[in-house]
Amino acid sequence: MSEMIMSDSQEPTPSSPDSVDVFVATLAEGDGYAKPIRTGSPFVSDPPEVYARARLAIQMRREFEAGMWRNTASGATLASGLLLFFVVVAMWVFPPGALLIAGLGGLMGLLGLTSVYPRWSLGFLLGHVGLFVATFGRTVSF
Repeated sequence: MSEMIMSDSQEPTPSSPDSVDVFVATLAEGDGYAKPIRTGSPFVSDPPEVYARARLAIQMRREFEAGMWRNTASGATLASGLLLFFVVVAMWVFPPGALLIAGLGGLMGLLGLTSVYPRWSLGFLLGHVGLFVATFGRTVSF
């Protein structure tokens, strides 16, 4: 039988029942990374490739809507509106130059159709097409 033997420092000795080795279990993988835990029914197979492609398409759409292209298209809508004013002024001053400005404004209107202002852009585009036709008529008779 083991009795508790106390030394002068009042610490338990190896023969005492209070000196039990503490064992702490740790679970570690071989590479140090935990594997994902699958949840849900064990009978369901992994989702098909279609869902992964759809998820990527939604992510690309979000990036398109919030990206630089959207801001560029909004700027093109504003530029198309400003060029509309210059076409009207240049129509009486220099009709061949107004013809070029109307063509450029039409291209800006086309680019602006993908912006957050598609109605404004469509209106500017139709205005540029109308002024292009009118300016072409004046240029030919010039």
